[in-house]
Amino acid sequence: MFESILLGLIQGLTEFFPVSSSAHLVMVQSLLPSFPQVDVLFDVMLHMGTILAVLVYFRHEILGFLGSFRPGGSPEKRKVVYMVILATIPTGIMGIAFRDFFHGLFSSPRAAAAFLLVTGAFLWIAESLSKGDTGIEKIGPKKSLALGIAQGIAIAPGISRSGATISAALLMGVRGVDAARFSFFMSIPAVFGAGVGGLKDAGEANLSGSSFALGNLGAFILGPGSYTHLTLPTTRRCEISVGRVRL
Repeated sequence: MFESILLGLIQGLTEFFPVSSSAHLVMVQSLLPSFPQVDVLFDVMLHMGTILAVLVYFRHEILGFLGSFRPGGSPEKRKVVYMVILATIPTGIMGIAFRDFFHGLFSSPRAAAAFLLVTGAFLWIAESLSKGDTGIEKIGPKKSLALGIAQGIAIAPGISRSGATISAALLMGVRGVDAARFSFFMSIPAVFGAGVGGLKDAGEANLSGSSFALGNLGAFILGPGSYTHLTLPTTRRCEISVGRVRL
């Protein structure tokens, strides 16, 4: 039980900051030999807690996006929904096509550590070159597809999902805060789909429901605070200074 809560708290703290929650989970689980869960499944399912945190944190904006489909609704908000859906397509294709490859990486703390260095370098570059002022409503199909590919690459532990997508958006001229917002809107369908797909595997592996519940509770509790106090302060300055720390 303690291990589940610990991993959930780590997930909630790291998911909203570009330091790769998956890499931290892989490395921490390697230090917990008594932990009975299958690494990749538990990692995927823990993301459901942070997605619930995203839904709660952005509930007013999400309701506004859904309301845009009513007669007279905002076409700008409706476009954002379409772009999020478009971005999900390459992520889903990559997740399915390279499923076995990505799953294999979750058993390798060394691979996770190596990818942390790669992402740290990418974040550093994005911090140095980002000077955009494009709002979230101006993100078009090309940018959405590129961000979806970045999110797909970030399935690998050590490649931060938020770091990869926010940095890619910054390099394409999107404002810091809007890059973060779009990144987390993108995560909703992608992580939800992965979680639903993982339910079947979780059942076959006979994983503990109480462990999933406690882990997700920890992730949900820390998630909003992590976004407010870690992600927003950096993206408002269009900085991802954590890249230096990671390197």
